[in-house]
Formats: sequence, C-alpha cells, structure tokens
Amino acid sequence: MPELVLVVGGGERPPDHLKEAAKEAHLLGVDGGARWILRWGLVPARILGDLDSLDERTRTYADGFGAPIEKTPDEVHRSDLARVVDVLVGENPPEVTFTGCVGTRLDHVMALFGGMGRLAVSGVKTRFVERWGTGSVVTPEHPLSLPDLAAERATFMPLTPEVTGLMLSGFDTGDDPPTTLAPPFDGLCGVPIVSDPAEVEVESGAVLVVVPRREGVHPPEPRSKTGVPSYRLGTLERTG
Repeated sequence: MPELVLVVGGGERPPDHLKEAAKEAHLLGVDGGARWILRWGLVPARILGDLDSLDERTRTYADGFGAPIEKTPDEVHRSDLARVVDVLVGENPPEVTFTGCVGTRLDHVMALFGGMGRLAVSGVKTRFVERWGTGSVVTPEHPLSLPDLAAERATFMPLTPEVTGLMLSGFDTGDDPPTTLAPPFDGLCGVPIVSDPAEVEVESGAVLVVVPRREGVHPPEPRSKTGVPSYRLGTLERTG
C-alpha cells in the first residue's frame, strides 16, 4: 500500500491540487465520494460504506475499472466515515488525508474530528484538506509547520484528555501563551499567524489545528431540497 491513504468523502468537491497527490495515493472512496475520484480520471483502490449514497452510474463505472466495493457492517448511529476509520486504525497506515468529508451536517463533522483523533493517537499522521481550508492533528510524533499562511488565523481544538507542552512559533498569542489545553472547552480560536513558517509542537496529547484559507470562508452552506428548508450554518437565516 502507498504511504498516503487519501480518503474521499461525498461532500464538497475536493481541491483541484489534490489530484496530483491522489495519483500516488491509496484512494479510498467513502460511499458516494467515489464519484470525485472517478471525475479525476482515477480509479479508487476500494470503496467502503453502507453504499446508500453510491449511485448506479458511479457503481457501474467503478465496477468497470475493477474497483473493489465493500459494504461495511451495519451499525446503528455510526457514520460511514466512523466505520472507515475502524478499518484504517486496524491497518495503521503511515499517513491519512481526508477530503470531501466536512459537509453541512454536524454529526459528520464530529465523526471526522473524532476519527482523526483516533488515528492520530495510534501514530498515524492525519489531516483534512478542503476547498475552504485545512486541519492537521499535532502529536509529539507529528509536529506541524504552516508555510505561506501569514495574516491567516488558526483554531486549536484538543482531541485528547489533555495536551501538554504546547509550543507555538509564528503566532500572536499575547503576553502569556498557553502551554496546556484540555477539552471540552479549552481550545484557542482565531489565533493570528504573524510569521512564516508558523510551527506547532506538543509534548503529549493531540490537538487539531484548523486554518481557513480565505477570510470569511467557512464550510459550504446546506443545499435546499424540495419542501425542506435549509439554513446557513450558525444562523436561523433561511436559504431555501
């Protein structure tokens, strides 16, 4: 198996620049996320999920190229992504990148962050890459360097009971920078990046570092469905 596993979900279209990395990666389509891989002109190494979002056209194309399609065990109240993470934890690849996995459903976002934490504490280098930004899990084994992001802002969310020995370089953290974080509420929000490269290290634990790439850009808004109103994230403003 290639060193990088690229997990492609069925949410927002992945960034175009990932196509080059995808050519050298083990491509894992999560249910309907397989369609993004096929649109790159590439073939999934496998497709996993409950397969309820895998449309017939995508299934036919994948079958035609010999892509294995595996139905994960049915488990009530667990997302496809959580079950895919079960598989990856067992395989323990060196590196996993998620894309197309941050959508508009909070349960999917929580499943992604929880899954990233599970992989990271087992020693896997873990991140997500979306069109609006990126997120990386920092552990003692996997520090983070963020080049070319001065004037952006970063948010830090602990994924383990405690994060100690937090060391931030290139961030404006004020006169008393934190060295310890503990969930569920002790994160850092909107910390300015003031120099390149910005760097993050920890002595213990795991912390998710999220950087939106453009000011004011957030995960995509819900799409309206016939007869079902949808709302912008974090507001009660109707979009459909």
